[in-house]
Amino acid sequence: MKRVSIFLFLWLTVGFSTGTGTLLGPVAWIATAGRAAGWSEGVEASVVRAVIGALVLGSAAIAAALAAVVARSPLAHLRYGVPALAIVAALGALWLWMTPEMVVTDVAVVHPPGSSFTFGPLPSEERMAQLEREGYTAVVSLLHPAVVPFELKLIADGRAAAAAAGLQYIHVPMLPWVGGNSEAVARLEGLARYGKGRYYVHCYLGKDRVGLARRTVERAEPAVPTVSEEPAPRLLDGQLFERGEIVEVAPDLFLTPYPTDDEMIRFILPGPYTTVVSLLDPDDADDLPWIEKERALMTAHAIEFLVLPIPRGDEGPQGALDVARRVASLPRPLVVHAFLSPGSGRSPVAEAFLRAFALVEAEAMPVRPPGQAPAGARGEAPSIEPAAATDGTLLARSVPSARLTILAGPPLLLWTAVAAALAGWLRTARRMAAPYTRKIFHFAIFSTAGILHFAGGLPVVSLFGGIVSAAVLYAVGRGDGFAFYEAMARPSDAPRRTLFIVLPLVTTAVGGLASALLFGRLAYVGYLVAGWGDAVGEPVGTAFGRTRYRVPSLGGVGATRSLEGSTAVFLVGALAAFLGLSLGGVTPAVAMGAALACAAVGTAVEAFSTHGLDNLTLQVAASGTAWLLLG
Repeated sequence: MKRVSIFLFLWLTVGFSTGTGTLLGPVAWIATAGRAAGWSEGVEASVVRAVIGALVLGSAAIAAALAAVVARSPLAHLRYGVPALAIVAALGALWLWMTPEMVVTDVAVVHPPGSSFTFGPLPSEERMAQLEREGYTAVVSLLHPAVVPFELKLIADGRAAAAAAGLQYIHVPMLPWVGGNSEAVARLEGLARYGKGRYYVHCYLGKDRVGLARRTVERAEPAVPTVSEEPAPRLLDGQLFERGEIVEVAPDLFLTPYPTDDEMIRFILPGPYTTVVSLLDPDDADDLPWIEKERALMTAHAIEFLVLPIPRGDEGPQGALDVARRVASLPRPLVVHAFLSPGSGRSPVAEAFLRAFALVEAEAMPVRPPGQAPAGARGEAPSIEPAAATDGTLLARSVPSARLTILAGPPLLLWTAVAAALAGWLRTARRMAAPYTRKIFHFAIFSTAGILHFAGGLPVVSLFGGIVSAAVLYAVGRGDGFAFYEAMARPSDAPRRTLFIVLPLVTTAVGGLASALLFGRLAYVGYLVAGWGDAVGEPVGTAFGRTRYRVPSLGGVGATRSLEGSTAVFLVGALAAFLGLSLGGVTPAVAMGAALACAAVGTAVEAFSTHGLDNLTLQVAASGTAWLLLG
């Protein structure tokens, strides 16, 4: 009975946490893609129900496995720690839902008076007031009190905000993909046929229930004007565009590379950005066509477009400060772009803007040490030291947001635990040699980091790295005899087995961060070459190595590598780089040449790196080669 109670408790907490990520991720993506593809309501509901069914079964399986750990473990910190982590994950998800500004991108789009029905996300108090100014007469809420506790609270908050704004609040509760919602459908049909007002219809995200509501209104009264106000995807710090990552220089001020046509359509044009600033130079023959193309596009969409080039040469620092001061004075949200991102290492203009803006913000600080003149006093341009001005900004880009931590943290923690448990089980139960189990975990972690960096950028990789580091340090704390520790601790590293677990952990983190900050989006090439090539090199060398040579080591522990192992590093590293570059959109011929170069340089560096430091040197060498060839 106790184990059943533990299971039910964990199923509730784990299900709520993973359900939040599923609803805000896969379910929202499926619903959006399905409507774009013209799916019927029945098809959309069936697909989403299948995803929800998989979530229920998956969360039950996870809860059952965790309940077994809690029930069987003799360790108090596991018996109580696992439920505590589940509670923290569930409370984080609850806090996210109870804080709509963390989930909903509020939009402020003025629609023509003829738009009788506008469909969108949950409006804030400010948006409610704007709706009243635009001539709306009522807010129609599709939130359902059964979605406890957050929608119940949001219904009360919405009713009060509507009354304060002078709007009628019409509550039409609806549950997406569950039942027919016949009563809600009938009320919406009545509003469409007989309503005389102008209505803003919303659910929580503006993605699921409003789709059904809009179809209901259009089917009931085809002549009634309707407008969808689905929010544009948000620009997020660390997010990747094709030409590099995005940096949130200040609140609602984003520095991006030049957006591709698709990125412009998805992120910039439908977004809330009233001004776009280009740092490209109209006197540069290469930049001018890009400027003219963008100017025409911005003019057509009534977005203010400013070209503020940063001078080069001796005038550069002062010119960058002038541009930064002008940008600081503009209304936000605001997008500024060069052609490439500052993290690419090939955009001195973007880097100069970052440094200059940091100084402009420092100038605006109200408190200075007594007797210290503000930067730029006496008519002198402040000196701009790249390292001092950019380090804080670059490192800040690696920090995951609260939203990302809540949504991605639990599944990444579970995946890390599974990988660690598998390695430990193979080592202790199946008696697999440590060089193999260590590299199985190594392969899983590096491959995951490559996928995460490619898909989500540096913040999610940093989050994953923190979770993996915590797991490894936990194993080190448990020490000899602990399954995961034994899976990572090579007998050949005795008596410094712990040192050669902790040292690679640190060098892996430093190498990954350095690759990401120095080489931007191409850092994933280093992750893959190190993750696949080095993962195969040691087991091959252990099993087949005949031509051995000594390499430098630390702690008095002797270390050797083999020609056979290095050959495996090269071949498998080249394969990993080729697959990664191909999936990244590089043509096969170019991807093959670059992959061979990355693997060759990485293998050469790894072959002579100090034992325990190769996770750093191999990553940086491979991703740096990719950047030189393709950045």
